[in-house]
Amino acid sequence: MKINQIINIVLVVAIIVLIFNIIQPFSNLTGAVSYHIDQSEPKCEFNNQEMLSEVPLNMCCYEIMKQRTCKVVKEETIKCYTLENSKKYFLLNHKAFNHCERSGYDVFLE
Repeated sequence: MKINQIINIVLVVAIIVLIFNIIQPFSNLTGAVSYHIDQSEPKCEFNNQEMLSEVPLNMCCYEIMKQRTCKVVKEETIKCYTLENSKKYFLLNHKAFNHCERSGYDVFLE
């Protein structure tokens, strides 16, 4: 009988956690924390045949949404492109990418 009580308590706790996750998803909570901990400035640049130019953040989000793939190429740099060997692509840091995700743009990392 003691084992049944322990199992029931564990199941009740699991149900409470799942209900809380439906109301306030943990991914939103952890994403918000990591976004605010990152003290760097959001940065987005467009590389056009080795010429880098800064792109405003909202325009960047809109443009990377149209790209086929976004990959982490260095520890702090994400590259978004349509063709892998193209000389035209976007480079942005994690803060900018997280801003785009939080703003509702349909962006994702491969």
